[in-house]
Amino acid sequence: MLGFRRIAAIFVPRLLSDEQKAHRVAVCRELKNQVRDDASIISKVAVTQNLHDRLSKVLRNVSLPVVNADCFGAETTFIRYEHLYRQLYQAGVAMAKKSKDGIVRGPLLRKAYYVKFPFPYDLFLHHRDLLRRVLVYKEEVLEKATKSIAKALPNFDLSRRDSTLVTVHVRRNDYIWFMKAVYQMPPLEYRYFQRAFEFFRQRVPRPVFLVVSDDMKWCREVLKDPDVVLAGDEDPVVDHAVISLGQHTITSYGSFSFTGAILSKGHITHPANNKAKYNLFRCARSLDFHLIARD
Repeated sequence: MLGFRRIAAIFVPRLLSDEQKAHRVAVCRELKNQVRDDASIISKVAVTQNLHDRLSKVLRNVSLPVVNADCFGAETTFIRYEHLYRQLYQAGVAMAKKSKDGIVRGPLLRKAYYVKFPFPYDLFLHHRDLLRRVLVYKEEVLEKATKSIAKALPNFDLSRRDSTLVTVHVRRNDYIWFMKAVYQMPPLEYRYFQRAFEFFRQRVPRPVFLVVSDDMKWCREVLKDPDVVLAGDEDPVVDHAVISLGQHTITSYGSFSFTGAILSKGHITHPANNKAKYNLFRCARSLDFHLIARD
């Protein structure tokens, strides 16, 4: 691909010549832009009947095509997103070399994959408006979420411009173990949330921070700021819908936080850290996305 007779398993870019570096960057950037700007990517995804049924209970008009689960098992391969991206890059380079004008035509890969977590956060951010149009909660779910907000904030009016609803998700129970085991990171403490609260206090009028969590006991004991209100529902679907109704969002770790924030409006904060292994947001580029120091 790069004119090398052998490439090590762990590739070190600084060993490349300047020409090879420039070529690698150009091809990678072009491929990434094609994937990022292809709004029809949703139409290239299929789901099992079980997943379709579960989504249809809470979302309107789930139009994803359904494929029998047996077909997935027989014809697909498990892969992480970054590994799939690497395969696409390598296939793109190979096909471009065969083309007279360097333009890739036709499918890069002739295989189907289960794409395993983590999903491409940067692409989700880029297509946030599209996702908000496609992934719409059913009226009954939104009604429950609205009632949950009204119960926690009986005097708050979402239509008023002199106050701001910032939804906050605090995930602790299962993620305390998960973040320690996988990333060697301790759970988020008050410092992160305090900094995120202050971030919005300095930028939006009269913010009210509405908290949903799987550990409301911890939230009651720790998040005692006067402009913080606890909501929460025993149904995680309703909690997720509550997050999506925020004018801005403070997230913790996990896809539950992030997808709820993606479906909301306004700015999103996420904990920053110095762990190289936790690099899910290294390519996230959005004026609405902000990393807040956690420690």
